[in-house]
Amino acid sequence: MFKHTDNMLEKSNEEAICFTFLTEEMFTDIENKMVEHKIQEVALTIIYKEGFCQLNKPEKSSKSARCTQSGIMFGISSVNSDTKYYFLRINPGDSTNTGAKRNFLQYLLSSPFRKICYEAQEMYTYLIDMFHFPARQVCLTWLLLDPLVGCWLLDPDQPVHTFSEAIDRLGAKPAVIKKKDNFSQSCQLLGVLSLVVEKLYHNLSSQKLWKLFVDMEMRLVPLLAVMELRGISVDKAKLEKMNVLLKGQIDLLEAAAHKVAGKPFHLNSTVQLRTILYEELKLDQKHSIHIKETFSLKAKSTSEPVLRQLKAVHPLPGIILEYRHLHKLRSTYTEGMMQHIQRNYIFTTWFVDIILHSQFVEMFHITRVE
Repeated sequence: MFKHTDNMLEKSNEEAICFTFLTEEMFTDIENKMVEHKIQEVALTIIYKEGFCQLNKPEKSSKSARCTQSGIMFGISSVNSDTKYYFLRINPGDSTNTGAKRNFLQYLLSSPFRKICYEAQEMYTYLIDMFHFPARQVCLTWLLLDPLVGCWLLDPDQPVHTFSEAIDRLGAKPAVIKKKDNFSQSCQLLGVLSLVVEKLYHNLSSQKLWKLFVDMEMRLVPLLAVMELRGISVDKAKLEKMNVLLKGQIDLLEAAAHKVAGKPFHLNSTVQLRTILYEELKLDQKHSIHIKETFSLKAKSTSEPVLRQLKAVHPLPGIILEYRHLHKLRSTYTEGMMQHIQRNYIFTTWFVDIILHSQFVEMFHITRVE
């Protein structure tokens, strides 16, 4: 399946790597090679105006602080192992985004040869956003193999966060990448990406995980990209109504807590609650209940399991439990969500590690179904 070798990669790094600015006139020639099955693999990476690509992007340049994309660098490998590099400049609002460029990309990404990309989800999002490809078409016909996801599948407890970490994890050991301009360095890194995916294939296959990786994990990635762009529809009026109802219930619980405690106090303050429960009411001493101490402060705990223990001997712990539940619902799912509504939608960045969740971790914490 994979025919790359370390020697080939070293040779490509020693030689001067050249790339071509991809023009409409070149589309037909590349498409003809696709038709004649002369293309074995296409490696892709986004080039940023800040001077790097997806493969050497600084770790701090995360999805929450997006960089400015300027286009895509392609490494197109033919069946005789010859690789040519092309840069396709993509400008927002360009008329060719709905014409020749769009048709070329659709044909390339729907073709059956192997396509690889590190951080494929961002690539999907970028292309759908720029060229308005139909979501159904993307999810059913495009498949980008992503070593970021593959490394997670190999070791879910220690996911990689950068391409260099993926190289180390898979033991790819490429030749030294020479410090050149962004375009040339991106070409060299695409060669490394090809080697990394080859190593990934052997690692996953040895654990009988390759089919799971291709048929399930990589099919999920374009769906997440579509979810990001479409957003989540929200009925703001209903959300506001729920928020008012929760606020009313919280106020009643707060008043009830003050009454049974014998004085007003801040229900969210663990220090004040601890003082009332253990120093003033002395619930643990009066009822011979052993209370665990917190690890960091070495003070008696007011956690949910402890309050459940005390619930049977006094009404205050039960009130606090209900208050915390409703307070979290309000701060997270009503009042919290309303801060992020744009045009009756919430837009977030979805990603996968042990679970499927979003950048608003508390807001959307959905357990993944295997």
